[in-house]
Amino acid sequence: MTPGIFKKFYSTYHAKWVELDAPARLLVPYQHYLFYPVMSLARFNLYVQVRVGLLAIFFFVLFSRSSISCILIHVDVIISRAV
Repeated sequence: MTPGIFKKFYSTYHAKWVELDAPARLLVPYQHYLFYPVMSLARFNLYVQVRVGLLAIFFFVLFSRSSISCILIHVDVIISRAV
């Protein structure tokens, strides 16, 4: 990490001058320590969101009146599990 990154620099991707704010200046030097804890929380969040989505689909199919929509959603769930 070079000290020059904390100064104002030109981003060719955004095509503008970028300056780091206070939280970025605080966290960037420690990002190699923070990577795994943040990613473990992200993975846990992914597991929770998958379960919430599957429960929502299950209850939608359970209480739906249309048999065609139930079949299509069931096929979609099976395909998404295979991927």
